Amino acid sequence: MILTFIIFVYKLKIFVLKILQLLILKSSLSAYFQSSWSDLEKNHTKLPKIPQHISFVIFEEIFSAQDIANLVIWCSAIGVSYLSLSDMKGNILHLRDSVEQFIKEKDYSVKKNNEIKSSVIYSPLSRVLSKITVNYLNCDDGFDQICQSARYLSTSTSTLTDERVNQTITELTKVPDVDLTIHCGLSSSFSGLLPWQSRFSEFIQCPSVRGLRLSDFRQIVCRFGMVKQRWGR
Repeated sequence: MILTFIIFVYKLKIFVLKILQLLILKSSLSAYFQSSWSDLEKNHTKLPKIPQHISFVIFEEIFSAQDIANLVIWCSAIGVSYLSLSDMKGNILHLRDSVEQFIKEKDYSVKKNNEIKSSVIYSPLSRVLSKITVNYLNCDDGFDQICQSARYLSTSTSTLTDERVNQTITELTKVPDVDLTIHCGLSSSFSGLLPWQSRFSEFIQCPSVRGLRLSDFRQIVCRFGMVKQRWGR
């Protein structure tokens, strides 16, 4: 009986020590990432050019809420105003709550809009309150806007021109064109992009969103800053 009790106490001690180690590790990682994000924000002015709108299109089936949350926080830290997130299976839509919970744990403020599947993230790092609008998209998005635009243009008395069509769609979506599209995974296509927003975009391939490092993200943004706009130059 005494021996059983001693074994139980010993195992309990081991279990408690493991829990404490995990908590310490989590705290250390949190402090490290917070420091990294802060450094990124302080040094973002050294980047050649900051995209106003970044789109991540994920061609992978397995990724975590933390992977996506990192993208949001990094984009916010360098001053990106709009971020679009999509994947081929629509899994990212199911992770939205978990992503935003992770972001809140980093002291960010999240304002949700479920009607249009977007959120406004307010950054606590900068002295001047900055915000980024995050759009969660799937492959079916965009059809409603095109139908609305077609109905409006069919009843309009003005002359139908490319400029008029672009203006109508822009007024409906109220989202700027995508400056940088990052494809995560081994595949690549125009899926996951609203078709009228990809005309200006620079496309850069990334091997995987899983375990994407801050240095990798910075390198992608630096690469974007070195290229000329491919339309209208």
